[in-house]
Amino acid sequence: MLKKIVSYDENLFLVLIKLQSKVPLKKLFIKISRLGDGDFYVLFGLLVFMFGSLESELFIKTTLVAFAIEIPIFMILKQVFKRDRPFEKLNCCNRLVIPSDQFSFPSGHTMAAFVMATSFCYYFPIFAPVVYLLAGAIGLSRIILGVHFPTDVIIGALLGILCAHLGILIS
Repeated sequence: MLKKIVSYDENLFLVLIKLQSKVPLKKLFIKISRLGDGDFYVLFGLLVFMFGSLESELFIKTTLVAFAIEIPIFMILKQVFKRDRPFEKLNCCNRLVIPSDQFSFPSGHTMAAFVMATSFCYYFPIFAPVVYLLAGAIGLSRIILGVHFPTDVIIGALLGILCAHLGILIS
């Protein structure tokens, strides 16, 4: 069963990686991926905090708690699974960005994007479609840029949502 999942995962990756050849898309996905680097989240948090509402303060607190949960989980899973990145495992693709760590599973960019999206949408639900679309685009960009398999991104999204909900419960 696991071999079948890995095979589907690699085949889907090979379909999506073909988008690398589209130059305008390549540049767009590099920019989208950079939104998941972390600097954007700090800036975004500061902008939300400047609104000074109770929801803004709760969002910041919840997000900090969620990241305090997410970061150790992300780091532990990377070391437990030690999954090679697609550009290392498959000789047919290139990476278009330099990954921030050695291993592929789970996608830390996607986890963080979904922590932010879920936390933000809990307090500001009107923005859910746009925020979740952006989080999904960050995850998709990591596949197209050659640094993650689809399952890395899917599990990263689910773990990010879980960490955000834990942050909501705790804060």
